[in-house]
Amino acid sequence: MPAATSCGIPHDPEDSLDRIRQTGVLRAGFTVREPWVTADGTGAPAGPEAEVVLRFAGSLGARVDWRQGSESELFEALGRFELDVVIGGLTADNPAGPSLGLTRPYVERDQKQHVMAAAPGENRLLVALERAVRAHALSVASSVGGKAIE
Repeated sequence: MPAATSCGIPHDPEDSLDRIRQTGVLRAGFTVREPWVTADGTGAPAGPEAEVVLRFAGSLGARVDWRQGSESELFEALGRFELDVVIGGLTADNPAGPSLGLTRPYVERDQKQHVMAAAPGENRLLVALERAVRAHALSVASSVGGKAIE
């Protein structure tokens, strides 16, 4: 008889959350989309979403290894598990959304609901990212002139 498994605990097929904690590195992709994410001239992003990712990484005892690219390049890298998180003013209606792990919408601006993306199937990572996003939704909303979604 097969061993029973726990159904209540989210599981990461690639164990991303554990890897981040063990290696101390969160791999994050970004595309510049003001006011969500701006470029600071050093190869690292700035802006409210970048700040959320930095704080999230810090809560895991990790630093962020940033990678800039187009949305499609970054989504492909997420799908290959080369990145953990992607930011850039992403919206909940993004056509790539169903193939990725998206947070619940956390800020609304200009009638668009904004999300962050995580590698597909990485449920524990997505739950942890979701908590960070929720914790900082008001400050992001204030920074971008939007409204936090409860």
